[in-house]
Amino acid sequence: MSEHPTREEAYYAMEIGDILFPALFGRYGYVDEGPYEWGAVRVAPGDVVFDCGANLGVFSLLAAYRGAEVFAFEPIPEARAILGQTLALNPALQERVHVVPYALGAEEGTAEFTVLADTLIGSSMVLPQTGRKVRVPVTTVDAFLEAEGLDAVNFVKADIEGAERQMLAGAADTLQRYTPKVAVCTYHLADDPVVLAGLLRKANPRYVLTERWKKIYGYVVL
Repeated sequence: MSEHPTREEAYYAMEIGDILFPALFGRYGYVDEGPYEWGAVRVAPGDVVFDCGANLGVFSLLAAYRGAEVFAFEPIPEARAILGQTLALNPALQERVHVVPYALGAEEGTAEFTVLADTLIGSSMVLPQTGRKVRVPVTTVDAFLEAEGLDAVNFVKADIEGAERQMLAGAADTLQRYTPKVAVCTYHLADDPVVLAGLLRKANPRYVLTERWKKIYGYVVL
C-alpha cells in the first residue's frame, strides 16, 4: 500500500480485518462484522458460491482460492470496475469468478440505488441515504438458478445494505431444494436478526442458525 492510500486501497484495507485475516490465520480478535465463514459454514472445493454484494471482490477471490465456482453479484458500475481490476490481478483465480451485473431482490425488475458521495461501500436500494441515484436490473436467486441452468448452489454470502430480506424472499425455493450454507449480514435494519432468521426457517425449517458478530450463519444437516 502506498504512503498516501488511494480510495481503492482504503477499501481493500477495510475488508482485510473482517474477511481475509480470520479466514487465512484463524484469528478473530480484531473483527467487527465478522468473517463469512464460521463453524460448519465454510466454502468447500467444488462449491457453487453466490457472493451477493461482491463489491471489490475480496470474498469472491477467497472463495475461488478455496476451489469454488463463484457468481459475484455487483450492480454498481463503479464497484464492478474495481472488482474487474481485483480479478485481473489474480489471473489464476479469475476464470472461477463470474461477474453478474444484477442486484438481488424478491422479484425481477429494476431498482434505484443510492451511491454515496465519498465511498463505493454502502450503496443501497433500501436504506434512506443521500447520494447519486442509479437504476440497476434486479433478479432473484431462484430466477437466476433457473435462467443459468444451475442444479445447485452451496454457499450464499449476502451483505447487501438492507436488502438481505428481499434476497432471501426471492431464494425460498433454492433454500428449500438445495440447502446452501448461508452467511447473511444482520446489522443494516434494527429487526434484521429476527426477520432474516424467520425467512430462513420459513423456507426450510431444517436450518441450524447461529447469530454471531453481525451475521447469521446457517446450514442444514443432511
